[in-house]
Amino acid sequence: APAKPSVAPRIETAAETISETQPESESEPGEFRIQMVALSDQQKAEDFAADLSQLLGIDAHTEATEREGEPLYRVWLGPFASREAAATALAEFSAADRDGSFDFAAAQIRPSP
Repeated sequence: APAKPSVAPRIETAAETISETQPESESEPGEFRIQMVALSDQQKAEDFAADLSQLLGIDAHTEATEREGEPLYRVWLGPFASREAAATALAEFSAADRDGSFDFAAAQIRPSP
């Protein structure tokens, strides 16, 4: 069987994306969440969250919102106590996804509302 590709490049890509899009302070106070995807189909979002929860062993949840008058369903992980904790968790989640089922490099860390 062919060897599985290393997840290290994806973890580095995720870290670079986070550092490019987020403020410099990793220890910024407050709670943070990881947004995995935003889908227009509620069932697909709920299925994605269920699959993600099964892989990671933690609760992934969906949140309904609207964009330009259309429904949008975001899939979230967290909350985490700090941006640093969320970034560490994101790297661990990416490493746990051995078959590459989820695009952790595209995930975004955001402050909890």
